[in-house]
Amino acid sequence: LGKPKYLTSNELTVADLKFFAIFNWISSGKLDGIPVDTINTYPHLAAVTATIAENEVVKNYMSTCGF
Repeated sequence: LGKPKYLTSNELTVADLKFFAIFNWISSGKLDGIPVDTINTYPHLAAVTATIAENEVVKNYMSTCGF
């Protein structure tokens, strides 16, 4: 499959956005027993999360929601 920019392709999809939301929640520190650095255990998923976070539409949305 190579190394796509996002989870399955080089295009942002709804699946990427859902993954981004869930992974941010998991690494938020709000869940008992799950450390905030959990994402560091999965370097590919960490890279995908960072790529999604850098998407201009996602950045604009996150800034308007107070994240």
